[in-house]
Amino acid sequence: MIINIPLYQLRNYPSFFELHELLFGPTYSGQLLHQLEEKKNVQILAFKEKERIVAYKLGYEINKHTFYSWLGGVHPAHRRKGIASSLMSYQHDYCQGAGYTRITTKTTNKWRDMLILNLQHGFQIVGTYVDHEKEVKIMLEKTI
Repeated sequence: MIINIPLYQLRNYPSFFELHELLFGPTYSGQLLHQLEEKKNVQILAFKEKERIVAYKLGYEINKHTFYSWLGGVHPAHRRKGIASSLMSYQHDYCQGAGYTRITTKTTNKWRDMLILNLQHGFQIVGTYVDHEKEVKIMLEKTI
């Protein structure tokens, strides 16, 4: 079941933070809430199974026309079930309904499944760059 979690209620979902830490590590997990609080029009989508969050998709507004699809992931035990695709479709429907005309995102070759999913959902690769950690980032964009 997909749920939309308001930012002010995110602390009430410990399984969200457990999943985030599993996927991205404890250092990055500790910064997440602070980073989200600095963003505009944050959307937090989660997929719950048996009262636990097993997947999520985060995004926020860049400007009145552009939404940035930022982070997401699925618990390893729940992959290959179409959950990530469902969350992405839900997010894109939300964006269209909210009046955004473009969705942007970034990924790396390390997250190959995410790159493929983005392409399957209509994203186009619009560029690459090397970040401060010398990792190649792939920039994608979708017009809605």
